[in-house]
Amino acid sequence: MSYREEVEQVIVFLVGGLGLSVLGKPYVLELEKKYKILTFDYPYECNTNQKLCDGIAGLMEYLGIASAIFVGSSYGGYLSQIFARKYPEKTAGLCLFSTAGLNEDTIRGLSAKEKMADRYFKILRVVPYALLKPVMRRACMKHVVNASEEEYRYLKELFKEVFRNYTAKLDYHMTSLLVDIVKQKPCTAEDFVYLDDKVLLILPDEDDSFTPKMQQDLVDMMKNPVVVEHMDGGHLATLLRVEKYIETIDKFIKERICYE
Repeated sequence: MSYREEVEQVIVFLVGGLGLSVLGKPYVLELEKKYKILTFDYPYECNTNQKLCDGIAGLMEYLGIASAIFVGSSYGGYLSQIFARKYPEKTAGLCLFSTAGLNEDTIRGLSAKEKMADRYFKILRVVPYALLKPVMRRACMKHVVNASEEEYRYLKELFKEVFRNYTAKLDYHMTSLLVDIVKQKPCTAEDFVYLDDKVLLILPDEDDSFTPKMQQDLVDMMKNPVVVEHMDGGHLATLLRVEKYIETIDKFIKERICYE
């Protein structure tokens, strides 16, 4: 197999539960040297995952993008699976990180958190959001695993900057999309047979958001995936190990998507 340099492959970069495309900036700056990159904040008008997938498909059509490789981390990994099932003709491959298979067990487990979300919505309506921002930052920092002192300081400053302009409206929107996950039809292996050999999975160790079983369910759902294990950094590995992720994405695309 030889990489076709003339092929301009499109990557759709779907960010996680904070919903801010700026968090993917290090990836965009590096990967845009070789690929076309499409990324965005999730529009308020798209208040369900089905509407969001339809919006992405419509945007691709408007831009003349026939198909793309979907790169999704955490919630972005869920969204990628929903899109790939609904629009197989627009999905050339999947790169899923720090996420889980959107199967029946995962959806059942997430359903238990619906009541927690309802309580959080009530808090958002009555508590000034300025008081909630420090709580949100601390919640994000709890995901830090095996980071050096310098890396810890970097993440602390990053989340401080992220939440500087974060709003209650955006928080409500993203929480609503996460809750809407439980309303999705569970995915099965049959949904992704067409992506045989065209799925990259990077599943970090000590990911406190997804159990080893949830990670294995994702592996089992895909046909002949490229699986990268034992990546350190936990759930935030995508923010800490950017260079390694980019190298792995590029190698995967060259070997499995763009070849003769």
